Amino acid sequence: MLNILVCTDNNYVVPLAALLNSLAETANNNKLTIHWFALEVSKLNIKKISALSGRLGYEIKVYNFRVSKISPRFFTSGRITSAAYLRLYLADQIKNVNKVLYLDCDMIVLGNIHDLWNYSFGEKVAAVVKDAAKINLSHLGKLTPRNYFNSGMMLINIDLWRSYKIQNKLFMLLNHKITKIFLTSPDENEQRVRSWITAVGCAFGSGTVGISESKFRRELEITTRIGAF
Repeated sequence: MLNILVCTDNNYVVPLAALLNSLAETANNNKLTIHWFALEVSKLNIKKISALSGRLGYEIKVYNFRVSKISPRFFTSGRITSAAYLRLYLADQIKNVNKVLYLDCDMIVLGNIHDLWNYSFGEKVAAVVKDAAKINLSHLGKLTPRNYFNSGMMLINIDLWRSYKIQNKLFMLLNHKITKIFLTSPDENEQRVRSWITAVGCAFGSGTVGISESKFRRELEITTRIGAF
């Protein structure tokens, strides 16, 4: 059983439907459970996505969220909505599952995700992809990293996420209480974060992400329209 986490508000229900259809085309008999964190999504849209998932042969679990649950201090913009932070609640919400693959809803899966799902990342909290884009990170201040990863695709060990209290650490960070989580040196900050994650090597081109290790090269490609938040 492969567990997929997706997070949307009403504005991304249509892209979510496209993602779910693309997973069906590439599932290759893998049984999928979709964990949908839905931020004030209408009953009609929940009904439509649930019906689509049923036709595609998925089990879908809907977790309803209210905007009031998201801290008003978390940064939002026209492109970054409160729904972007829903993934941080995964350990609180998803029970009896020890690993989940998070995918942004603006993605289309073009290859079998089985080998990615089975990627070994040891005692790390997550396997992530380094972002190829040159992004202005000056707003991160002391936390500005040498390596920046795209949070749109993450293979996450939920047990370790919960054990290391990642949710609480990130919430404190997002509320700008940085000194309570990290050391003062930028190098030490990055070392702390790097102890949580491992990078899956990737080749980028034409808006398509393809795993570059030889055993992944043909198996997985993910197209994204929007970069990391």
